[in-house]
Amino acid sequence: MILFTAPFRILFVIAAAYGLAAITAWSLWLAWAENGVWPWDMLPGAWHAHEMIYGMGGAALGGFILTASANWTATQMPRGRVLIAVFLAWLAGRLALPLSLLLPDPLVALLGALYPLMIVYLLLRTLWGRSTPWSASAMWSVVAFAIANILSLLEITQLYAPPWATTGPRLGAMLFVVLAAIIGGRIIPLFTANWLNRFGGRLKIAADPALERLAMGALILAIIAQILGVDGLLGALIYAMAAAAHALRLAAWRGDLTHSEPLVRVLHVGYAAIPAGFALIAFGALTAGAVDSVAALHVWTMGVVGLLLFGIMARVGLGHTGRPITASRPIIIAFHLILGAMLLRVVTPLLWPQGEPLLAYLTAGGAWAAGAALFLIVYWPILSTARVDGEQK
Repeated sequence: MILFTAPFRILFVIAAAYGLAAITAWSLWLAWAENGVWPWDMLPGAWHAHEMIYGMGGAALGGFILTASANWTATQMPRGRVLIAVFLAWLAGRLALPLSLLLPDPLVALLGALYPLMIVYLLLRTLWGRSTPWSASAMWSVVAFAIANILSLLEITQLYAPPWATTGPRLGAMLFVVLAAIIGGRIIPLFTANWLNRFGGRLKIAADPALERLAMGALILAIIAQILGVDGLLGALIYAMAAAAHALRLAAWRGDLTHSEPLVRVLHVGYAAIPAGFALIAFGALTAGAVDSVAALHVWTMGVVGLLLFGIMARVGLGHTGRPITASRPIIIAFHLILGAMLLRVVTPLLWPQGEPLLAYLTAGGAWAAGAALFLIVYWPILSTARVDGEQK
């Protein structure tokens, strides 16, 4: 079956499908929460956060990193029975949480841990002894993501309570930010320069070593501060420094020249969620919680795990199936829907901090679901059929 001939095919399909299904289930529960009962043995918010990060986001991450790592090392991608096993492990993790009333908690945690551990195994098998410092940093970030998934599962099943300020899903979102900074720092300036040079230009986007060190150092420092719960003026300064460094880094990639190419522009907009999230966290730290921390987190989850990942999936899905790398109108609409969902979910609690903006949340959920559905409609025939150029890749 074509879907199991390359990691990006099956994992991008299930990422989009689950992004649609999980947010629809969550929105329906929100709509009827006053009269309905959550049927599973866990807090509703914990399920929602875990599944969007580790279920939908984990599928997209696995599809990209297994495909890209094979290209980095000129080795064969996992395929066939291996990918079927990966898919079944992912599915087991999704089913384990709803079945938590019937299964013992350790088994729920074990089933939920299988998929990311398989991704780690396949990634280590590909990169071990062949990695560069850059690909090694991506590899170990994926290892950390798998560990964060385990911590999140232990937390959900109440087998273990982490002794720090953050939670499993929040830690997973921060690791997505790290991965976006590492991988985005490689592919966004490259794709931008490649697209601009198609029209006869000779633009080179050279990384500034000092700015790169500042951005990555500030990012790691800010994440450590988040884990430790650093607040007040010191926290605000740390988070503001991370926001400023990544805003400068993004500006150096010349996204202002990419308005006419949505598949490039969306990567810049998605990456902008990194400094925007840190800026909101900095403001919240300085104003003693005037900014809803959950709203700030949604900048990352819907901007990085949402918009940036959908942009990468859209580009990889076209390039690796031999198609022209240009966005169709439905995909452009999908990008705008996902961006609109993020803005609505983040801005509403900032403007009405004492309100109960259920309608806005449901509208945001509907926009997200519509964007994911459009992606799935467009990319199902692309990902489930052979390359159009006849190559066997």
